[in-house]
Amino acid sequence: GYRDANGTYHETPFSSAFVSACVYLFDEGDSSDNSPLLALAGALANGHYDFPHGRFERHPDSVILMAGNTWGNGAVGDFVGRNKLDAAIRSRFPVRIFWPVDEKLERDISGNVDWACRVQRARDRAANVAGLKVVIDPRMSQAGAALIAAGASFDEAAELTYLADLTPEQRKIVEG
Repeated sequence: GYRDANGTYHETPFSSAFVSACVYLFDEGDSSDNSPLLALAGALANGHYDFPHGRFERHPDSVILMAGNTWGNGAVGDFVGRNKLDAAIRSRFPVRIFWPVDEKLERDISGNVDWACRVQRARDRAANVAGLKVVIDPRMSQAGAALIAAGASFDEAAELTYLADLTPEQRKIVEG
């Protein structure tokens, strides 16, 4: 939380989550600057935090998670804007889970199951046949489905989404 120029305290989602029974997700944690994360590291390590309006204990059912596109070791080929996270914050999140795309969920939320299946086949061929380091993710299933709903063909949707960054040779492999 913070105090504004008038001295009024404003609760933030984190300050609320810290003292409540809830789950809080720091999304894109690997793109954060280390300075605020080090304050978080202290709060997680000590079990209490000195907010502007007083010291508060962490609620026993407060679950704090961090998600990212890397393991916090710095930029990689696909995620060049990621920061190397300080060891203090990395040690506060000792369990690391790789979470692959849930393809059933992707199909269910895509807006067009046939299109989503095409995107999934392209993703599989790109990674497992061609060994390409390209991003073909559920956002492309949703964007392509929206294009198709607006009148585009499947091929036009493919050109504008998952094929857009590929060379002609890569496109042949990905399209099968």
